[in-house]
Amino acid sequence: MPVPLYDVFSADYDRFVDWPSRLAYELPFIEEQLAAGGARRLLDAACGTGAHAIALAQQSYTVVGADLSAGMIERAQQNASAADSTEWPLGWAGVRSPCHFARKGNHGATRGYTPLF
Repeated sequence: MPVPLYDVFSADYDRFVDWPSRLAYELPFIEEQLAAGGARRLLDAACGTGAHAIALAQQSYTVVGADLSAGMIERAQQNASAADSTEWPLGWAGVRSPCHFARKGNHGATRGYTPLF
C-alpha cells in the first residue's frame, strides 16, 4: 500500500526536524524504558527517515526499522549509510504484511523484537 504523502515528504522530512536536539531530549527516556524491559532487539515501526533507529543502533541495540512509505525507507537507508551504520546491527523493511516484513527484514521473523514506537 503506497503512502503518497510521506513518499513526497521523504526527501525533505529531515530538514523540518532538529534531530540533534530532539534525540538528546528523547533518547534518555527511550533507553531508560528499554533498559527497564531488558530490550536489546528493537522494531521501530513507522521509522520514517530512521533517526531513532540509527541512534539506537549506535548504542549497540539491534534495530529493524519498518515504514509503509518506500520513500521514507529509502531515506532511512541513505541516512544509515551517511552515518556509517555498517558498524552496528541495523536492518530496514517496508511493511506490506507480516510475511513481507519477515522476508525483507534481514533478521528472519519479527518474533523477539521489542516494538519501539
